[in-house]
Amino acid sequence: MLKINANYNKFKVGDTFKYGRTIYTVLSIFEDEGNTFYACKYTKKDGLVSYSNIFTYRIDDEGFSELYQRV
Repeated sequence: MLKINANYNKFKVGDTFKYGRTIYTVLSIFEDEGNTFYACKYTKKDGLVSYSNIFTYRIDDEGFSELYQRV
């Protein structure tokens, strides 16, 4: 997975991004215990929309972060 500088890519509601082969749309942003989480949706192959996708960033010891799918 591509590592990105922690300050480089902060999403806003309505932004889209590709994770793996799937394109997600950010629906909501919330914080819990000091971490920012992004609730996202994507359209499945059968046309149904999945809303159960939560992403956040993991920051390593060198200050780099990677997007991480929680659910």
